Formats: sequence, structure tokens, C-alpha cells
Amino acid sequence: MKNCMLHIVVSRQEKYKKYLFVLLSTVCCLLSTAVFADEVRSRAAVVMNESTGKILYAKNPDLRCQPASTTKLMTALIVMENAHLNDIVKISRNAACIAPHKAGFKEGDEVTIEKLLYAALLGSANDAAVALAEAVAGSEAGFVELMNRKALAIGADNTRFINASGLPGPEQYTTASDLSK
Repeated sequence: MKNCMLHIVVSRQEKYKKYLFVLLSTVCCLLSTAVFADEVRSRAAVVMNESTGKILYAKNPDLRCQPASTTKLMTALIVMENAHLNDIVKISRNAACIAPHKAGFKEGDEVTIEKLLYAALLGSANDAAVALAEAVAGSEAGFVELMNRKALAIGADNTRFINASGLPGPEQYTTASDLSK
């Protein structure tokens, strides 16, 4: 069968190669999802078709879990809607003192929004997430209000944030279903 498929791909025009590749990739993805769905070890999961929003697989989709650093995705979304990448942020004492994951920003450092986003998203830097929150809303508490409003606006009504970094705390949760949105 592999030789037959290879022959079909080689014998088609260039533009059809891309379509066939996408089709085969999609089929393989769907088959592997069906075959390995029983092996998903996470407590909750959702696989969704991005184009249609159709749920392809779900395991405890509404189970409330700590959002951890996925919180920083909402932080980045709010920042991108309310600031420019080249805006300069002065790091506060509050942001500089956040632990445990830090980029090492010190009080008084002047850093661009872009650099803070890289630190928060790639380095999971909590100090960067708090600095971003303060830059956009004046305080982390004000920023959290924006995060919770945005969650409701996108239909993530089983999500609640209490900080911009994802540090655990009471009443901070999300679900796999809400994360898929």
C-alpha cells in the first residue's frame, strides 16, 4: 500500500501533492486519535476540529483543574489587545519579587512589552506576567478582571483567574473544554 500511495503522489501535479499530503495527514491524525484515545493519561482532554469547532475526542472536558501556566496565554491575549510590542514597561517592586519562575527582571528595569511576552510565554516567567498585567491595567487585580471578562466573552464560563501568572490559589480554575475555546 505504501508503494501505491507513493506512486500516486509522485505522478500528480505539484498542486495536488499538497492536498493529498493534508488529506493523508488528517486521516492519520484521526486514526491515531481513535486508536490511542484510551491511552490519554491526563485527567482531562479535548481534541477539537479548529475549523468546525466539532469535538473529536473528550475526556472529563468539564473537570475543573488549576490552569497553571496556561493562564499566561490569556495574559498574552489581553496584552496583545491593549498594548503595543514596542511599549516600554518599568518593572515594579511587586513584579520583581514574584517567584518561583522568574526571568530575573529587577525593580526599575525598563523592558519592552515584546520582551516581557517572550519571557512570560517561552520562559514561563511569572515576573514578566505580573509586569505585563501592571502595564496594561495598572495593577494585577485590575488585569485579572479583564482576564475574567474575556473568558466569559469567549464562552469560557467555567474558568476563573485570580492572577496573571497561573500560580495556584483558591478559586482559580479552568476546564479542558474552556481551554479549547
